[in-house]
Order: sequence, then C-alpha cells, then structure tokens
Amino acid sequence: MTDSDMHVMKRSRSQGEPDGTPPMKFSSAQVRRRGQVWSKHPYYYFPDGSLLLLVDGTAYCIQGSVLIGHSPYWRNALGEPKEMYEPQALSGISWQEMDAFLSVIYPRSYEQHEITSAEDWASVLRLASLWSVDDMRSLAISQLDAVAAPLYKLVLARALDVPQWIEPAFDALARRQMPLSVEEASALTMEDVLHISAKRESILKAQVTRLPAKSSSARDDTRNDSRTLVRTRTKSSSGSSRTAAPTEKSPLPPITVPFSRKELGRLSTKLSKGYEFEDALAFVTQEKIPAFCHALADFTDVLSARGLNHLSSSHSLFKRVATRPSFVPAAVKLASFIVSQNEGDEARQWLTSNLFGLRRCLQDDVNGLRSLWASVNQAKIKYPDFSVAYKSASRGHYFTAGLLGLDNYGTKPPRENEYKERSANVRQFISALSADNVRLVK
Repeated sequence: MTDSDMHVMKRSRSQGEPDGTPPMKFSSAQVRRRGQVWSKHPYYYFPDGSLLLLVDGTAYCIQGSVLIGHSPYWRNALGEPKEMYEPQALSGISWQEMDAFLSVIYPRSYEQHEITSAEDWASVLRLASLWSVDDMRSLAISQLDAVAAPLYKLVLARALDVPQWIEPAFDALARRQMPLSVEEASALTMEDVLHISAKRESILKAQVTRLPAKSSSARDDTRNDSRTLVRTRTKSSSGSSRTAAPTEKSPLPPITVPFSRKELGRLSTKLSKGYEFEDALAFVTQEKIPAFCHALADFTDVLSARGLNHLSSSHSLFKRVATRPSFVPAAVKLASFIVSQNEGDEARQWLTSNLFGLRRCLQDDVNGLRSLWASVNQAKIKYPDFSVAYKSASRGHYFTAGLLGLDNYGTKPPRENEYKERSANVRQFISALSADNVRLVK
C-alpha cells in the first residue's frame, strides 16, 4: 500500500478528496479510496496485513506474502516482497467467493473446514483455478466429489476444466428417473443436452429388451385377433366396464410426392446423424410430409417403440416455426404423426408416460416459453428499454430463448420487433398444437 493510499485512509472525515470531491462520512469499519467507500471485513481485515483487496464493496487486508506463497498468479502480479503492496481492486468476484477462498487459506480450525456447501466449494474451485492455486484446486475437487449434484458437476466441469466429472455426470443424469427440465437444460450446452438424451435412449432401449415376453396364450390371442391390443375402456351392455390397450399405431401415409435421389441422399445423411433434425426439416414441404415420414421410419428410430430422443425434435420444430410461420401446418402434422407412432405401441406407451416422449418434450418447451414471456413482460415494467429488460428477464431462460432462434446466452439481446414477431409465430404453433382436434399440449 503506498503512502498516498495510507494518507487517503487516514485523512479526517471532514476533509474532501484532493480533486475537490465533497467529504464523505465513514466509520472506523470502512475504508475510503478514490471516492468510494468499502466496508472492512469483520474477520479478514488484519491489522498487520500488507495487501488491501477491494472486492464487491468489501475491503480485505491480508498478508501479501501468504497469498504469494500459495499462488503463482499473485507472485507474478505483486512482484518482489514488500512491506506494503499496491491496493488491488478485483472485479467479477463476489465477497461470498472471496470469503470461501480465504477460509481455506486462513482456517479457523484444523479439524474441519469452515465451508461445507457445494456453492462455497465451487467458489474455491473457481478462484483457485483463476489464481493457479493447484493444491487448493485439488482440495475443492475432492470436496465437490462428495457434495455436488451431477448436473452441478457437469456445469463446473465444462467451466473450470474438470474432465473426470463429465462422463459420470452424463451417466447419472441419463439414468435418473426424471428427464432434464427446461431450467436444467438451460445451464448446459446443446451438445451436452443431446448427449444426455442419446445416452438415456440407449439405457432405456436396454431396459425394453428386458421386458418380460408375452405368454404363449397371449401370443395365440394376438394372432387370433390383432385388434384386441387396441381397444379403449368401454362398458358392456350389462353395464360392466373393461379395460383395453391404447389405439393402434396409424400406418405410414402413402408417398404422393417423393424426394429426388439427391434430396434423399442428403436427407438420409442428416437423419442418420441423429442431431441434425433441425437441418432435416428444411426438406419438408406440405406435399412431401408423407415422404419425410417414411424417411423418419427408415433412417431414425424417432417413430419406433424404443425411439426416445425427442428433445432435439421438439426444439427443432419450435426454432423453425419461429422464423418460418408458414411451416406451422407441416410442423403440427409431423408432431401429431410422431406422437401417434410413439404412443400407439404398448411398450412405448409405458415408456413415454413414465419418462419422456415428444408430447412431453413439446409441453416442457411450451412451459419454458410461457415462463420467458412472463419474465420479459414483468421486466419491461421496471426497465422501459427493451434490451435492458430482455437481459434481465432472459437470465435462467437461455435455453428457452434458443427456441425462438435467439442468442441462447442473452449476450446479444434481440430487437424488440424481432422478439415480438418470433413470439407471435411460436404462439400460433402452440395454439395449433392445443386445438381440440390435436391436443398435443395444454
């Protein structure tokens, strides 16, 4: 800390700044520097400290030599040992993060750590990674191994380079009973969401193959009358009720306008990759919907009893109608046909009702969009400027904003007219999906 900085802190409260700034009142528990007031930390402001750290409105005064001894970053930043170092104003760091970090450097107990939560250890991991404190980083990883949830580990692994967490997190998220919610998906990249969905599909396929086979008598009954698998709950003439299986899958529609050989070659490539469904939709026209349904059956498992990777299908439909409202009728037809194929099979009906099929993914996306729209409307009351309101409202809705074809991470707010136009297009799609003759969403 320089003599001029010490002079600023020791100056009488009634005195102004040298540049003419009016005097500011502050207590002995505060530090004033360059016109700003910082509250002294109640614990990490040591009388014998040599380094003043100004973080998020809080002043920390610690021994510079201690920080240098732990961190090569600070060793390079502060240079040779000094009795007093230049004060350091740190941006982008919260006081909670700094507290967690310093609690490890200055432990109050050698028997147990002062911090216990995943959030606090994540703060330690972030600052230890930022400042190259390798042993502290290893400690934070070890502690998070025990307390952090799989989703949190995956987010941290991507942000702070902890590769050993990635595959175990994928596996845990794929095996849990409930699929990713819209809010959870918004914290991940699209690639990670699709990877989890594909892994979940693979696990569920293996579970389906282990479902018990029908008895020989049941198979004989099925041969005698295949329609016995596709009845609804009805009442007999005597008034007693009987329960039957769901409606039979509708057959593939006859092809009226086929794809050209070149189109089919490109389309089959995109569908076979599994994650290029959005690009595949570019081949769809009203006349070629039947041909596209045949392509889905031949090059994907979207229509099969074990095809469970519908998250990307739902997202792709919303993104396309957001920018191409003329695609709404085709999108509704495709969604209706896929759902009819999914839910028409007995085994598949069990899986879709308990896990997630296209119907459930569509509803999740609708719920996410409605939440985003409500947040934006509320933010506009507080912030008349749309770009500011959108930045505030889209936090936590990044993945949902992508359904409108907008910047997923809110770093580039859309124009208000663009947002309204795309929202109107998607609302038209939702209205069509919820129509009485469709009823795919609520």
